[in-house]
Amino acid sequence: MNQARNESLKVAARGALFMSVLGFLVSMPLDSIIDMPGYYVLLRGWAGAFELNEPCVAFGWYANPLLLTTWLALGSSATADHRATILLASVATILGICVVFGSRVVATLAGMTEVMTLGPGSWVWVGSLCLGLASAILAQIAEPSQQQPDVISAPTDKPRKRM
Repeated sequence: MNQARNESLKVAARGALFMSVLGFLVSMPLDSIIDMPGYYVLLRGWAGAFELNEPCVAFGWYANPLLLTTWLALGSSATADHRATILLASVATILGICVVFGSRVVATLAGMTEVMTLGPGSWVWVGSLCLGLASAILAQIAEPSQQQPDVISAPTDKPRKRM
């Protein structure tokens, strides 16, 4: 029964990973911020780090490489321990949520522009980040514990041999 549970969790983790990638791709042509499509924000978002007026928003773009790293780590079966992947996905999700609560973003390289509304692309992108985190957590839970239990040796009746 435990094996069936682990297999179900693995399938759920793969499904969440697939939906995360799909959500990210779907968010690219949608309007995200100030009527700009997501691919424009993806190409120009790195410049936000140079505008430190709103640091939470300035570093939000860096959720994208963290999400990509999360996908690659989950896609490879090199390790069964996904604690580092959960950390990467958590930081990516926090950065993405910070963008949603930020009041200003870089609309042009010339300066800051107020954000009046966020388009559907922003919300789909944040959902993609959350699904990446969910996938990492499910993948960690699905793997059986790799740690060996502590073995306490019982005393034996045989005397030790001295050298």
